[in-house]
Amino acid sequence: MKKILFLFLALLFIAKAKANYYLVYFTNKAPHAKVCLSEMSQAMRSRKGVKLDEKDLAVSTNYCSLIKATCKTYFGASRWLNAVCIKAEPKQVEQLKKFNFVAKIEPIKASKLIPLETAELAPGALLSSNTQLEMLELDRLHKQGYTGKGMKIAVFDNGFTKVDVLGPYKHLYRDGRILQTKNFTDPSRSVYQMGSDGEHGSRVFSVLAALMPPNFVGTAYDASYYLAVTEDMTRESELEEWNWLKAAEWADSLGTDIISTSLGYATNFTIGSDHIYEEMDGKTTIISRAANLAASRGILVVNSAGNEGQNKWRHIIAPADADSCLAVGAVDAWQNYASFSSTGPSFDGRIKPDVAAMGGLTITLLPQGWLKTGQGTSFACPMMSGFAACIWQLNPSLKNMELFQLIKKSGNQAQNPDTFLGYGIPSADSLYYWIKGEQLPARVNIANRLTVYPNPGNGLFEIAWYNYDETVQTTLEIYDSQGKEIYFQAQTFEANYKTYPLDLRMLHLRKGLYYLRIKGIDNVILYENKLVICE
Repeated sequence: MKKILFLFLALLFIAKAKANYYLVYFTNKAPHAKVCLSEMSQAMRSRKGVKLDEKDLAVSTNYCSLIKATCKTYFGASRWLNAVCIKAEPKQVEQLKKFNFVAKIEPIKASKLIPLETAELAPGALLSSNTQLEMLELDRLHKQGYTGKGMKIAVFDNGFTKVDVLGPYKHLYRDGRILQTKNFTDPSRSVYQMGSDGEHGSRVFSVLAALMPPNFVGTAYDASYYLAVTEDMTRESELEEWNWLKAAEWADSLGTDIISTSLGYATNFTIGSDHIYEEMDGKTTIISRAANLAASRGILVVNSAGNEGQNKWRHIIAPADADSCLAVGAVDAWQNYASFSSTGPSFDGRIKPDVAAMGGLTITLLPQGWLKTGQGTSFACPMMSGFAACIWQLNPSLKNMELFQLIKKSGNQAQNPDTFLGYGIPSADSLYYWIKGEQLPARVNIANRLTVYPNPGNGLFEIAWYNYDETVQTTLEIYDSQGKEIYFQAQTFEANYKTYPLDLRMLHLRKGLYYLRIKGIDNVILYENKLVICE
């Protein structure tokens, strides 16, 4: 019995002595510490009116050496936090507390990537990125030459498999616009050789940068890019949020304009302890603090809101809760809230997500080289990051938070934001005219002048038009439930009350849900509605 008890106590002691992960904060930085920014970064700071401060200075190498000699494993230093990340046993932690330059020691929680939702179209379906671009009015901005040129975007993900060899990215390599890459999880592996683990990052990046006209056009295909792997799909780790922080510091040192990340952390960890909703206050988790610090350096930080809308958690995930992080929720191809999209508010009551973009049935490019639809705020995020890059190209002197607020102001829910889509879907047209200082052209608003009936129906519909002011030239487009255009016709609505037939019976459509879109001059969307065929 004594032997058994002794063995139990010994095992208990070993369990208690297990090494854990910590952040060790320092009290100060060394005199005459060097500035950790490239000339390009300092030029970017100057252009945007962001002054250098202590957070731009290197951490004391003497302090780091003493910590390294005392702990079990040393993972590096953060100049923004003036801290180092370590793995240490309890007795080592007690030794570290005795150093007079140690301000505090903070345990790190384990982190896990919030999973991506995916969906596929039926074989042979035609795919096009037109809908996701038109929703933000990016197609018209692209035609005017605003394609992200001159902007630098850092993308953090779990890998970018085959991005270096696929044809739709050759324009980036031809022009030298993949500026740098770095793997923060395994420096020995290329960011392009992450196998199936890197599919998520490849698809996310395609929404930003791939160019395969006419079927697929990225949101900011003329921007320049930094690519970083911060997520290890094979394991949960206390280092994931630390990796994001280090990648953000790296991107800052190189002079990036935008950080785009389709990653987030909240709950469902199998090791360590979960984050709790109370920590979604924008200032508690390592990654959210890092996002705010990146924004304070003049960087626009854009992040997915999360895919937890139908799960027990439901809420936004870190770093989307950060005050200075543009959190992006998802809508489907018809601008309806996507039910998987995480909801707000933040724990401290702020409107989150901030804005929304198409994340339901978004067209993406697989590492195999073919197109596939996907669902998730993971894809709404690069839609918004690229959108921001194109808008920023209009006026590069804008400060990051000025752009942040303008994007929200242009949203279709700006007058009545909610906790599902925030300020709504931004408008490139509105931003273009605001930034250019020109008057936004008047639009025909026919939403209250038009009725489609009977709906549901057998395929023969009537469009009742009630406009006595002007004749309007339009096009009618019909889409199936997968977003594929199946019918198109020109239609003139005369300045009078009149009904117009819309006969879809010759298409021999199956019973189900379809969508009507009416466009005016310059492809301005005037009207959208669902059509149901029930016979």
